[in-house]
Amino acid sequence: LERCLASLDNGKFGLAFSSGLGTLTAIITMLKSGDHILAERDLYSGTNVAFVQIARKLNIAVDFVNLADLDNVEATMKPNTRLVWLETPTNPLLKVVDIVAVCKVAHKFPGVSFQGLVE
Repeated sequence: LERCLASLDNGKFGLAFSSGLGTLTAIITMLKSGDHILAERDLYSGTNVAFVQIARKLNIAVDFVNLADLDNVEATMKPNTRLVWLETPTNPLLKVVDIVAVCKVAHKFPGVSFQGLVE
């Protein structure tokens, strides 16, 4: 499965997890103390709790914003932002996030390692 997924994106490696929260935990632990995460305000409650409980214990700051407001997204980005987390459609409100537009904003900040993650 992992090799097949990697080949779809012309990648060398792929990872598969048994749950979205397993994926989230693995990604958060790749960040380091002092990093910043920007996440959609309307998230699955388990994702929100994971950000609050796991990331903040690791001294990783998290800001929750409405990703449809691109001016606010850009204003909330920081030099230490390493992750922009979005889920689309959102849960529970089923808002559709414009992944391309959010990624364009994120690409203005060279430190962002991950963006546009969709479960």
